[in-house]
Amino acid sequence: MAETRAAILAAVRELFDEKGYVETTIDDIAERADIAPRTFFRYFPSKEAVLFAGADDIRRAMLDALAARPAAEAPLRSLLMALDHVTALVEPLRGDLIWAFGIVHQNPDACIDPGAVKARSIAEVASALAERMGVDPEVDPRPNAWVGAALAFFGAAMRTMSTSDRPVREVYRELVVSSAPGVAAVATGWSAPETS
Repeated sequence: MAETRAAILAAVRELFDEKGYVETTIDDIAERADIAPRTFFRYFPSKEAVLFAGADDIRRAMLDALAARPAAEAPLRSLLMALDHVTALVEPLRGDLIWAFGIVHQNPDACIDPGAVKARSIAEVASALAERMGVDPEVDPRPNAWVGAALAFFGAAMRTMSTSDRPVREVYRELVVSSAPGVAAVATGWSAPETS
């Protein structure tokens, strides 16, 4: 199973580099990966989805890391720590992620909208955080707000991959640490909700 997925990912990368994203078909990918076209669809719903396979893996790792955090931990801390854990997992995927973002940038009209991928991540992680908190995310705005803020730090750190060799974790931690005093200063004197 993992070998077939790896063969598909390798075939996609080779073909997109050789023929281009738009010109590559599912049949081309299946032939290069030595699988039947229907086998491709057991792993990915479309060739566009292959580009975001790394993002899907990261989202699953994020959800797993969040679920593994101590139950009594403040929800926002759990979220930030789960993302910190995931930043370490990103480094081995750096080349693949930079390549995928490059394909999306070169083919903006033909690829999945990265905003849709981000929205899906926010919704899934906010739902998991809300469940952890025992609240309804449609009523309580905290899960969506906290996930949006935390993923903004994570996303900003990820975007530095193409312009810097700095580890994503280092950039992420710097963003969180440098933002904390500003948030705390604004919140001083405000009535704070339960825990954050």
